[in-house]
Amino acid sequence: MNPASGKRKALSPNPLILLSAAFFTVAFNAAFFRNLAAVYAQQPWGYAHILALGVVLYCVLVMLLCLVSLRPLIKPAITGLLLVAACAAYFMDTYNVIIDRDMIVNALSTDAAEIADLLSLRMLLYLSCLAVLPATGLWRLRIRPESRRMALRNRLLLTVAAFTVALSVVLI
Repeated sequence: MNPASGKRKALSPNPLILLSAAFFTVAFNAAFFRNLAAVYAQQPWGYAHILALGVVLYCVLVMLLCLVSLRPLIKPAITGLLLVAACAAYFMDTYNVIIDRDMIVNALSTDAAEIADLLSLRMLLYLSCLAVLPATGLWRLRIRPESRRMALRNRLLLTVAAFTVALSVVLI
């Protein structure tokens, strides 16, 4: 809150998208980047390629978040993504697996007994730190209102900028 006015700070959707994409890139892909480093770090330009992949991943996340960035949808969408990504990060970090379509189908067909076997204190910590705390902060934010025209313009510019950066990194 702003002590002088008593109002919560307002954030426009574009900075929220950029911050959320950065959080998703760093917090939920630790196993991915750790495995990349184990395989490619000793290669010539290995770290540069890993960094480039991180930038492309960040840009793709920015573009995807732009799709759900209408003011009434942005908080619920990011909250849902935080929960799903925290669960995925837990399983990727704990079991060193890659989440694919078959794994998602298996997860959706899991019964209550199997779910109970998978629950642990570590999973609770993952969900608390990577989903609940960030979602709480997100819901405390006030999103600055924009006209539909301005929102469309701003998201289009952000999407084009993210696409341009990603394409530039890929082509370099």
